[in-house]
Amino acid sequence: MKKDLLVSFMIIGAGKSGTTSLFSLLDQHPDLVGAKNKEPHFFSTHPNWREAIAEYKNQYEVKEGALYFEGSTTYSFFPHRNLTVWDDIYEYNPEMKFIYMVRNPIDRFISHYMHSYERGFLDNTLTDNLMNREILDVTRYATQVLPYIEKFGRENVLLLDFDDFKKNPENILRQVCDFVGVNVEGFSSLDMNPKNTSLSNARRHHKYDHPPFYMKVLYRIARPLWEKIVDNSSRSFEKKPEFSLEERKTLLHLLRPDIKMLENLMDKKFDHWI
Repeated sequence: MKKDLLVSFMIIGAGKSGTTSLFSLLDQHPDLVGAKNKEPHFFSTHPNWREAIAEYKNQYEVKEGALYFEGSTTYSFFPHRNLTVWDDIYEYNPEMKFIYMVRNPIDRFISHYMHSYERGFLDNTLTDNLMNREILDVTRYATQVLPYIEKFGRENVLLLDFDDFKKNPENILRQVCDFVGVNVEGFSSLDMNPKNTSLSNARRHHKYDHPPFYMKVLYRIARPLWEKIVDNSSRSFEKKPEFSLEERKTLLHLLRPDIKMLENLMDKKFDHWI
């Protein structure tokens, strides 16, 4: 039956903008089946995705009549991942739908930095990363989402505001359910606790994502020692770092043209960001 399995929609970003919480809520709906790994990153990182499509399908438990979805935010990491990711996804499913949630760019930038530092991708300070190319590019929301709108049509891309999600998650869920085509009344109960929070959240160093064989053996025979070796709590944050006022102004100046494009796309003002 998995040969006919087709993913119907994707939460593609923006990274650090509530996508994990939204994914978790949607995965509680009886007619929706999320990927076992919320972010398989299949189309953004797999060099031969056509040959490995069975691997992608194995991310999902088969459920008759369900809609399948995933939440890889790296699909909106242009140009730092697959440069034609939207073309590849279109080839896979030309009727794919996308959900993209935006957040105050300064808050998103800081959260992205914190995540990268905790995972060991960065070793310097927030200020040192003010001009970090990848973090800046991922925060250019209109730039990231426009190719999907152009390829799949505006009607197949739902743009959401993280502030609205925080204030009224039930209303956002209603919008999402209408968008993907399931009954919002299908939720029997909801765990509304936020997921993937930034503070006091020790994240494993990226070098242990794919540990060598001897580390896998150590995990099986000496779990406490393994936990001690991979402990990364010294890199976790008890308090969020902040930009100075001048740094905030600089960042917003760099992003202002993109914010204006986003306002046009969403027919919404983000004056409070600026």
